[in-house]
Amino acid sequence: MDMNNYASPLLSSDGVREMDEYMLNTYGVTQIVLMNNAAASVYAYICETVFPAGVSGLKVSVLCHSGGNGGDGYALARMLRDGGVAVTVISLKAPEGGAALYYRDKWLAEGGTALEAREAAQTLAQADLIVDAIFGTGFHGRLPDDIARLLHAANASGAVRLAVDIPTGVECDTARAGPGAFRAGHTVSFTYSKPGLESYPGRAWAGRVHVAGIGISQAAKDRFIPQAELLDAPYCRSLLPYRSEYSNKGTYGRLICVCGSEDMTGAAILAARGALRSGVGLLDLAVPEQVVRVMQNWLTEPVFTPLPAERGAREALLSQKLAQASAVLAGCGLSQSERAKETLLHILHNCDRQLIIDADGINILAAHIDELDILSAKSKAGAIPPPIFTPHPAEFARLLGTDTAAVEADRIGLARMFATGHGCVVLLKGNRTVIASPDGRIAINPTGNDGMAKGGSGDLLAGMVASLCAQGMAPAEAARLGAYLHGLAGDLCAEALGRRSMQPGDMADCIPEAFKHLESV
Repeated sequence: MDMNNYASPLLSSDGVREMDEYMLNTYGVTQIVLMNNAAASVYAYICETVFPAGVSGLKVSVLCHSGGNGGDGYALARMLRDGGVAVTVISLKAPEGGAALYYRDKWLAEGGTALEAREAAQTLAQADLIVDAIFGTGFHGRLPDDIARLLHAANASGAVRLAVDIPTGVECDTARAGPGAFRAGHTVSFTYSKPGLESYPGRAWAGRVHVAGIGISQAAKDRFIPQAELLDAPYCRSLLPYRSEYSNKGTYGRLICVCGSEDMTGAAILAARGALRSGVGLLDLAVPEQVVRVMQNWLTEPVFTPLPAERGAREALLSQKLAQASAVLAGCGLSQSERAKETLLHILHNCDRQLIIDADGINILAAHIDELDILSAKSKAGAIPPPIFTPHPAEFARLLGTDTAAVEADRIGLARMFATGHGCVVLLKGNRTVIASPDGRIAINPTGNDGMAKGGSGDLLAGMVASLCAQGMAPAEAARLGAYLHGLAGDLCAEALGRRSMQPGDMADCIPEAFKHLESV
């Protein structure tokens, strides 16, 4: 794997198995060795970070099941006991073989005991630390009732809670999490972090995530092709469009923004500000003729194309502008009027340039899903570049014909399904924005904060992404870089103004600093 082409890899459940098998088949490194290494990493983290003053005399409960995660727990219990800890293992199901059985047998042979779950309530209530070593990356679906009851008791205790690799009840690959999942204050994840630890809702159950090595060789890592990544500064810096001293405004593309309406001029203004601050050479704002004067009071840099009310004249002018564009942004503040619908459908039928669809553009498509199918067919046939959709969860739910709760429960899975099914890029906004590519590749953005949860933030982001596309970036990379920079601008803004009071317009003023910060990495 060429690491220059990837951000920080996130390890899937299949990837875990593939690496373990490679270590065994290539180097003869057994599960017994890897389990011991995993336990040693968790033990070191407990001693160095969770209880740096010392672990001797602590009461620790380790929750174990029959699989590999349980084996890690038994191996850890032995190390904790040797460190002077009063350890209780709570066994939900005994291993039937393999390395997990090896470490359970050693634990019992050396005088350890294993309580059954029904005997554990008092022990959990008195524990200083509870370690979750139940399912790890192998969990899918619904928690069995006995485990749900045990985790409820664990979560209700006053103990520090630590998960081994990933909290039980959180799915490794999708981040889906049931309400009864183990609520960790710390998670020690092995080799790489996991999608379920970095995206919501799973992230809410993970606490502080620490990634530890367990002896997986670099050769094994190099064979691994991640399907999910966590964006980071070095990778995003590598995406920045090149700028030449020997250049002019035409070098950096022409973006046409078909946005705004009488009631929502602000959305178009914010999109324009995001685009201008992100380096586009020429910005053409195609807006209803009656709002041009209002917008000219706020913006001096764009060219304005007043769109007439009469359909024929409007579409003729739009066709002319589409032919000149490097990229087209449609939807920010467009409204869902009949005129807006006619405008968007004309763009969909006549634009062969990079298309970014946001806000009301998405809402209109959701009401005319047959048009989405036509757009998808053109993209898959290579007639147009993969379009970029930038929905918030409610807009995405409308596209999918579901509800917002369903989207929030499976952000990664639904974004990937839509992107691969429709040959597009999905930038699903929210805390830990998810970017899904047509090939199924997922990126999760770590930048940003709750101060950005205000109307207009998404318009700013759409303008930034569209600007990067107009400069020649590939759609998936533009969406990734735009999301990272947008969140970084939000973080810089929060640092300067505080999260409560900051506004999207303030964030626009922080975009230059975000670029400078990234360029200096």
